[in-house]
Amino acid sequence: MSTSNATSENLHAPRQCRICGSHDILPLGVVEYFSGYPWQVSDCRACGCRFTRHDDSVHDIFHQSGAISYYAEYRYLAEQTRRLFVAGDRTGLQQHLVNVSPKYRFVIEAAEGLDRGASCLELGCSRGYLSSWLILAGLDVLGVDVSPEAVSAATASFGDHFALADSPRAMVGGPYDLIYHVGLIGCVADPVGLTRSLLEKLKPGGKLIFNTPNRDACWMRDQHWIDTTPPPDLVTLFPPGFWKEQLSTVADVQETIQNRTPQQSVRIWAAQRAGRKWHKPRPQPLESSPNGSGVWHQPPGGRWLERMIAKSINSTGLSRFVPAVTMEFGLYVTLTRRA
Repeated sequence: MSTSNATSENLHAPRQCRICGSHDILPLGVVEYFSGYPWQVSDCRACGCRFTRHDDSVHDIFHQSGAISYYAEYRYLAEQTRRLFVAGDRTGLQQHLVNVSPKYRFVIEAAEGLDRGASCLELGCSRGYLSSWLILAGLDVLGVDVSPEAVSAATASFGDHFALADSPRAMVGGPYDLIYHVGLIGCVADPVGLTRSLLEKLKPGGKLIFNTPNRDACWMRDQHWIDTTPPPDLVTLFPPGFWKEQLSTVADVQETIQNRTPQQSVRIWAAQRAGRKWHKPRPQPLESSPNGSGVWHQPPGGRWLERMIAKSINSTGLSRFVPAVTMEFGLYVTLTRRA
């Protein structure tokens, strides 16, 4: 994909929502986290999603370059889990993963209730670190990803349990007892269509579990996007209640929200009261941060007022009345296929 083509396409406001097809959309503006990758952001008034254009070709680039910090962290995490996997240390591997992120705990807790040999599918397996625990637990796991770089690395580390998403092996598998993915659903072109197709791959009573980016995490004034996970990687933010509204007719749907700590919520509430405004990111060259050091800092102006407000709230014991603020990826979804 050339930069010039990306620019002309991504600056164009869409005519309809990529998620639900509605024409009732509101263009918010363009964000450009990486130089040459400007992405138009829009809100859908019908389904409540915030979205940008999708480009599947970028994910292998990120896996190779590590330009976004969490892609570089994936490599390090795969190295750490491989050592525990080779040693057969299932307990140590589990502890390490759940300490890294609540989203890994979410999957592992669901998998712990399965019988040995149960069939599992992971979408967006990356370098295989999460599936490694399920493999060690004796489950029949297939991990798939769109990135050849990721699948090759996962296979080298954890064995022949991984395949490209468009391979025959991935297409004909199932039915499964458990399908899971973490941090993936906001990166695909058709999240609802994909979810419906995955439900069809489940056994009756089987579960599809995943976490999603929460649109409510855009808490700053005029904030277009979650800065920690920029386009063109992440392309959809979902509102709470979205999955129940979309899929309750075909599956039993449970949504839970993970909030920030009370101390973090107080600081964010204080920043909102102080009028913290979101500023567009400064574009960075995609190749400039091979070790994942690229970040998009918000200007520090006004922080003294935020600290004063937060200090006042905490000193008077009013923190318990401050509304909780959701984590960026703290919307957890469990779909159970009906018999």
